[in-house]
Order: sequence, then C-alpha cells, then structure tokens
Amino acid sequence: NIPHANVYTFSEKFLRIEFDNCRFINIKGTIATEFLQSIKFHKCKHRGHDEYFINCKDGYDIRVSFAEFESAGRGFKFTGLLRSACFDDILYQSSLSPLLNAAGAFCVSINNGYFELNTDSEIYIGDNFGNVSACVTISNNIFMPSEALANDSSYYSIRVGNSENIFLYCNSSTANLCDNQNSMPFG
Repeated sequence: NIPHANVYTFSEKFLRIEFDNCRFINIKGTIATEFLQSIKFHKCKHRGHDEYFINCKDGYDIRVSFAEFESAGRGFKFTGLLRSACFDDILYQSSLSPLLNAAGAFCVSINNGYFELNTDSEIYIGDNFGNVSACVTISNNIFMPSEALANDSSYYSIRVGNSENIFLYCNSSTANLCDNQNSMPFG
C-alpha cells in the first residue's frame, strides 16, 4: 500500500509475483515493458492512477481476480500477444476505458465482471485488426455504460478485431454488446 505516491511499481525484470489484498493508489504500473510473466492480482483495489496500469508488449499467465478499479485510469494494454490470462470477478467503475486492450489474445477469459460508467468500450480484442486472437471467452459480465454512451449507436461494450473462436455468453449490456463485424463466427 503506497498511498498518494506516483512511483513505478514494476520493472522489465518482474516475473512470477503475486499481490494479495493490496491497494494501489495514484501509482504508475509497468510502462513499455517487453514481457510480463506470471503476475497475479488477487483482491486488489486500484484507484486514481493515470493511463494504463499495465502497458507492455507481451504477457503470459496474467491473473486478476476479485479486483476493483474505481475512479482509476485504464487497465491492461498488451501491444503484442497476451497468452493464458484470466480477469475474473472484476469491478470496473467510473474509470478510463478499457479494462483490457490486447492486440492479440490466446486463451484469455473475462468472467463475472461488473462494468459501470466508464469512458468507452471496456474490452478490446484484436486491437483494430492487429494480431489474430483465438480461444477467448467473455462470459457472465454486466456492462452499464453512461446514458450518453448507451444512446450512441456506434458504442459497443466489447470490440473485437481480427479474431476467431471468441465465445460470448450470458453477458448483459444496456447498450450494444459487441462489435464483431471483422471476426470469424462466434461461439
């Protein structure tokens, strides 16, 4: 817990680390890192950070469970490929969007999340037709955008680019749920 400090939390050398019951307030996470592996956030609260909490090229074995992002910056950005990742039981509220922006994703799940009053789409997979993404499951999530976004016909809670085998089920949104016009058939 580092209240009101604006410091780097991780470096390019961090592999295999777990944070349990931590509060991240007004801090920077990883910026411009090549690769993160086996990083876990369990029951952590994220508040007030700027831009992306994690911003790197590739990631493997990233686990975020029972986490809260409230009045925070963006979540996780992978400009390369995100492999074997889970974002489960997430609260993402009144924050900058998206929670996840992955240029490419393989074996990724986003389950049991609650998304409310964020600035834009909460999930980007395929990053504007970047890498092919496959084996992604997005299930049992509730998306509650602001009234302005919900009434905007171009708004979607989930945006999927160049992808195949993306499975969406039991999700709810008060706006358009998923823009998947440039992907293979959904399951």
